[in-house]
Amino acid sequence: MGNGAQKEWAEAKTELGMERAHGQNLIAQRDKAVSEALERVEVASKELAEALKAVSTAETRAQVAEVILFAGIVITH
Repeated sequence: MGNGAQKEWAEAKTELGMERAHGQNLIAQRDKAVSEALERVEVASKELAEALKAVSTAETRAQVAEVILFAGIVITH
């Protein structure tokens, strides 16, 4: 292999290494972004579940209060 070809080969090898490192960095960034997004979805899901439970509890209390109020009206009349 001639001197010029060796130089080109060395440059190509260096460039390939740089591109490989860049690709690995992009993959790591993507994986981190996906992981963070999944964590946010999990937190939002838990918050939504808690909110739905609170709404259900409030609806049940309202229904009980209506029954008590209706029973009080029926008994007093």
